[in-house]
Amino acid sequence: MKTRTSNRPALCWSMVNGSTCLCYECWSCRRKMKYHTKEIAKTKAYRARKRTNTLITEYHCRFCGLFHIGHVGRKY
Repeated sequence: MKTRTSNRPALCWSMVNGSTCLCYECWSCRRKMKYHTKEIAKTKAYRARKRTNTLITEYHCRFCGLFHIGHVGRKY
């Protein structure tokens, strides 16, 4: 059985030279909207769930300390 490995680099190139980057931080934090409270993020996730008919939830970001919304169960 093959194991899936991520192609995301550990080094953030946007910090080094300003180019586009797909590191974990840029992919999971910088490209997304930031919400200061869980309640606001929960409201936005609910609206997005109703609009797209997909499972979207709020979560606490380990990089910025704020909240984002995203699809549940996606493995990148």
